[in-house]
Amino acid sequence: MIPLLLAILKRSPQFSSLTIVSYALPWLFTNDELCGYFNKMIKKLDIYIKNDDTLHKSERIIKFCQVFLNLEQLKCNIRQLNRLLFFVK
Repeated sequence: MIPLLLAILKRSPQFSSLTIVSYALPWLFTNDELCGYFNKMIKKLDIYIKNDDTLHKSERIIKFCQVFLNLEQLKCNIRQLNRLLFFVK
């Protein structure tokens, strides 16, 4: 899956928006090259969170903030106020 996503990003320099399920984030964060493309290219991110606690650990939220440093728009459903405050901070 990661090689396919990398190939898409490499061939699509205007790619700037991504919709993803939250449980895939830690898996995608294991690839530094992919994280670099996310950092440079993704300006709009929509995260779908169902019954998932993927972002419950602060180190994952920190990694998220490092990878998606250049976001202009983030859309997600956060159910706990402390997580929202961490993102805002």
